[in-house]
Amino acid sequence: MTALSGLLRKEFRLIRTSITVVAVVLFLYFVSLFVAATYYRLEDVGFFGFIPIALSIWFVPIILMQSFEEERKKLHLWLHSPQSAWKLIGTKFMVAFSTSVILNVLIIIGVFTFSALYLFDNEQFLLRDWRHYVLLGLGTLPAGSYIAIWLMFGWALFHVLKRFLKKLSLPVTIGLLVAAITLIFNIETSGWFAQLAHWVGTTFHFPLGIEGNMEGSSGTFELKVSAGDVNVLHLLFHIGIACLLFFLSCRLVDREVEV
Repeated sequence: MTALSGLLRKEFRLIRTSITVVAVVLFLYFVSLFVAATYYRLEDVGFFGFIPIALSIWFVPIILMQSFEEERKKLHLWLHSPQSAWKLIGTKFMVAFSTSVILNVLIIIGVFTFSALYLFDNEQFLLRDWRHYVLLGLGTLPAGSYIAIWLMFGWALFHVLKRFLKKLSLPVTIGLLVAAITLIFNIETSGWFAQLAHWVGTTFHFPLGIEGNMEGSSGTFELKVSAGDVNVLHLLFHIGIACLLFFLSCRLVDREVEV
């Protein structure tokens, strides 16, 4: 057994109980949704079929942070591990991402089945085809991964500051993260960045969207998420930030963090 496969096995053991619980909850949720659609008006329950997709953006962050906390509370192996920090953290991220893909696939199956049984013949709600469900379901993974990397950096920074600031480490960590996010927002919305993005010109098309119009007892509810274009410069900017945060997290863990 190689070192990498050993790390992967350990990570799956850390989170397997939580993943099983989430999978069972998703199954029960869709079963209850099918039952509700049978006994109640479709206009009143149709929207609930897409709530799991919206919540799935938090799968990667939650799984990753749970793995970090389990490592800190129980195993205490990192200080004596011969593996580098980027392998240790990278393995955690790989496991969190792969298990999130599995959970998202379960959600896609549930949403597609619900739509096939109850929504495709209803003129008040229309989705395009099966590829639309896949893109919509898996589209939350990049955003969730980006959030997870920020939380991972905050976790490492918190434990570094905890050695020196004790009880003040949490508010200081939050303050530094808020300051960093504010700085990034100001850079991305600045005039020179907008001019540079306009000069680059290249855009990336996200073919996602829900189109619908459901009329219920409380009035008309419209749900529409249109496809959109994202400038490549903005995309590369945030990819670069994610890589930098991952690198800084590895450096902090490699040199400072005691779990």
